Amino acid sequence: MSSTCCLDIGEQRQARISSMSIDRVPKTGDAGVRLQKQLTAKLIEHRQYINEHGQDMPEIRNWKWQTPHE
Repeated sequence: MSSTCCLDIGEQRQARISSMSIDRVPKTGDAGVRLQKQLTAKLIEHRQYINEHGQDMPEIRNWKWQTPHE
């Protein structure tokens, strides 16, 4: 199994969980719909980048946990 395959599964799971969360909070209204569209567009952009470059987008590849400043 390649890492790209695993990314596909992870992406699908994250998108589904995000969409379900937005759907379950009625107060999101139009903002929730816009967010769902943005999430879907970003997943498409990410998939296209992977297909073209063979790796995650730099914003994902270079992401690191940030330690909160006290």
